[in-house]
Amino acid sequence: MKENPLDKTKEGIVERMGWAREKFRKDFKGVKPFNKDPIPDDFLIKYYDNMSLEDEGYIRQTYGDEAVQQRFYDVEQLKLRRK
Repeated sequence: MKENPLDKTKEGIVERMGWAREKFRKDFKGVKPFNKDPIPDDFLIKYYDNMSLEDEGYIRQTYGDEAVQQRFYDVEQLKLRRK
């Protein structure tokens, strides 16, 4: 069967998108996300301390256990530095 030229075009586009994604990742590492303000530490600690089990379950489903555990650890470290 004859190969479709659009398959080769698609492969080229996917490859270039990968290059661009890698370039953006390197260039914007450590840069504040676009149109986002950082969450104040006081708000973060207050929300963490008053979080219900339903809230925790929701964020674990949304972001995954590993990311949530890392964030919880970061908040606990922040609390220890403030004492």
